[in-house]
Amino acid sequence: MNPQRDADLALVERVLASELSDGQRAKIEDMQDVLRQYLNLKLTTKQRAWAKGLIDEPEYKNLMSTGQCPRGREVELAPALKNLPKRPPTRRQDDE
Repeated sequence: MNPQRDADLALVERVLASELSDGQRAKIEDMQDVLRQYLNLKLTTKQRAWAKGLIDEPEYKNLMSTGQCPRGREVELAPALKNLPKRPPTRRQDDE
């Protein structure tokens, strides 16, 4: 019927087969109950990413932060940004 829902149910069952804490297991079982009860519902992108993270299937690879992506060309700093003060201005103290 709904291929995404079927894939989500399979993912939830794989997650339940792995080692989970009690809180995680309760949340995943709740997701499974909802998916079985309502035929048109599917997991949200965040729920799917969280479930995949529980069984070490990341949704994406963060190549930039790990340094595996080549860095772009260096550009010169804009002239307006070269004159910035070293620290933010201090508060003015009111004389009483």
